[in-house]
Amino acid sequence: MTYDVAIIGNGILGLSTAFSLSLLDPTLKIAIVAPLSREGSASVAAGAMLNAFAELTSTSLKSKAGEEKFENALKASKKWNSWLQSINDFLPEAENLTIQDGTFVILNAKSGILDSENFNAILNTLKQRQESYEEVDPQSIPGLNPVEDCRPLRSLYLPKEGCINSGSVINALQYILQKHFNVTFIHQKALSFNVKGHAVVSLNTDQGEIISARNFVIAAGSYSQKLIDTLPQISRNIPRLLSGMGCSVVVSQDPKHSVH
Repeated sequence: MTYDVAIIGNGILGLSTAFSLSLLDPTLKIAIVAPLSREGSASVAAGAMLNAFAELTSTSLKSKAGEEKFENALKASKKWNSWLQSINDFLPEAENLTIQDGTFVILNAKSGILDSENFNAILNTLKQRQESYEEVDPQSIPGLNPVEDCRPLRSLYLPKEGCINSGSVINALQYILQKHFNVTFIHQKALSFNVKGHAVVSLNTDQGEIISARNFVIAAGSYSQKLIDTLPQISRNIPRLLSGMGCSVVVSQDPKHSVH
């Protein structure tokens, strides 16, 4: 079988690409190739923070690339409501995805001068862009009860930024793609490509399967670099992808009492 599109990666980017393509053309035969475990996936570790201003640092806007990244983040943040609505159209009402509005930015006592510079960069950019924000008393932040030597020095509240549980988005997209569209999940690891002439015609998996497609999308996070490296004619023209480390914590708490 030859798929119209084979997507390598089953994180937010891979699933969202499959969903968007399926909305454009429901007849497309799409394969999503990736281990079910999502080991090392940034989508699993991310809290899906829908922030642009809150992630600025003192150096973010000192380069053209940094400015473009920030502008893209602003544009993306304005599209989240319509994007979630397109997903919720396929979900039972009780399972609709929602954004938790509002982000607190905290400058705590354990940080150094660099974090103070970053905090000021956020505040200055908010002022320059005339964006909504409020400088709040850290003691008024709901649920925040730090140990004595970690007390926040300053804090900001950004009402237009927020978060969403990335795991819920992943589960929703996977459910929709399996139930409503012509998408096949192949829980194997892509290892390399097969090239004919100047085109990739198929990929090889760790279980010895060869998957053919007319188009390929690499959306495997930092693992994408290993795949790109198997295609020297492409890899030499693409900036290298570097991996990082991160984690997130989803907390269920008694709203009347919380100790961190």
